[in-house]
Amino acid sequence: MGWGAWSCAVSLGAVAAVGSVVWIGLLVRLHVLRHEFEIAARSPQLVILTGFTCYLLSLSVVVQWMLLCVGTNIPCWVVIWVSYAVFALGIIPYFIRVVRLVVAYNQSYRAKFARFVKWTPMMRIWAGATIGLVLRAVFFFGSKPVHFSSNAHECFYFDDILLMTGACAFTGVPILLIARSLIHVFDAFRIRQEMERAIGICMSLSMVIVLLQVLVYFEVLADSSELHFAVEAMAFLFGIQVFTHGLMVPLLAHYKEYGWVKPSVLPVEDETSSNEDVDGVYALAVKGGDMADRFGRFVQENLCMESWDFILDAVKYEMESSCEPDDQFDEFLILLNQYLLPTSPDEVNISSKMSKRMASFKTREAFTQLEQEERRGILKEPLDEIVRMLEQNLLNKFQSRIALEREAKREAQQAEAKGDPALMALMKVSQTVPRSKPSSQPTNHRAASPLSSTGVVSSSSRYHLG
Repeated sequence: MGWGAWSCAVSLGAVAAVGSVVWIGLLVRLHVLRHEFEIAARSPQLVILTGFTCYLLSLSVVVQWMLLCVGTNIPCWVVIWVSYAVFALGIIPYFIRVVRLVVAYNQSYRAKFARFVKWTPMMRIWAGATIGLVLRAVFFFGSKPVHFSSNAHECFYFDDILLMTGACAFTGVPILLIARSLIHVFDAFRIRQEMERAIGICMSLSMVIVLLQVLVYFEVLADSSELHFAVEAMAFLFGIQVFTHGLMVPLLAHYKEYGWVKPSVLPVEDETSSNEDVDGVYALAVKGGDMADRFGRFVQENLCMESWDFILDAVKYEMESSCEPDDQFDEFLILLNQYLLPTSPDEVNISSKMSKRMASFKTREAFTQLEQEERRGILKEPLDEIVRMLEQNLLNKFQSRIALEREAKREAQQAEAKGDPALMALMKVSQTVPRSKPSSQPTNHRAASPLSSTGVVSSSSRYHLG
């Protein structure tokens, strides 16, 4: 084989290896989150099956290349059909799940982007287009001997160069827009970065294969069955790109000042003010205000008030702790005795190993040996643990309650505007129905926390809330 065939083999191996790692990584992340959010994967068996499907897909790439190289009579279109069918049926549904998971678990995501991932007629069209392109790749590249001709136009190289280049260029615009907006949204589990990384890798590999096609078109590389298979791999990546394009392009409607799409229904930006956003437990503690008070009452209903108290006090310690080591130690010792020891009156749920590590700094000598930034961030590990616990167990439920209350308020306002007395009376009754758990008035629990205050904590923090 010439250098062109070997370069194709290396390229296809990279496509198989990197693509499998990226997609399996997304599926594993989704599997980890399935117990933390209600809309996660249906079963771990299905996640494992889909991960194994990714592996088989990568293996089929290698097998198909070997069949082409050794010149056997086994029809390659059989392997191609299996490869693309596995991709369409196994990968796309879980990519949708990852995107929906990102959109649904956070209030700010839902307010702006929920409408863009529903199965609207537009989404069905794009999904159908993806499957159609897969079938096109199968028929045009897998079953026609004429595609091994030296004539690039007969091989459909030329139109695929245009299609791939246009799709990558046009898809880049909405990806940049969604990255620009989502950077300001709290993403505690870093799913957004994984999704963007997967999209970026697929686009990069697609452009490499487009470059191979251009070289063949201008006869820099000789056409061969090995190089022809690179086009089939390109069609596989093209399916990913078109489907991603279908998910992202409606965002142009949201940013009408940056795009030419005129939406028929504009998102209502003033439905929720900045003070009512539920970006995360840590963000609530930093911002303070009415929403933080409501979350505190919700936490108290669920008998986890000591965790919320600790978060508020730890945030206050980080933001307002003195630069003097002795003063810092006094503040730290108060929190250590109040929350972090097995004998603490308001012990929080952290591991015994972490508790022992915190207790190792209970002497002034050990504490003052730390650097200034280390002393300020000494509560980082237990704070991260408690924030993660509340986000996993309570934040989604609290967001659902807030969404229901806002919807009820909106319907009541609409009924009042329409002047429907019967509907207004019904909405008034629905708002007075008692909750499943009695909402008791908060006790003076915060008074026991010496570092607590009712003021709003400074918005500067070590956490990157975007």
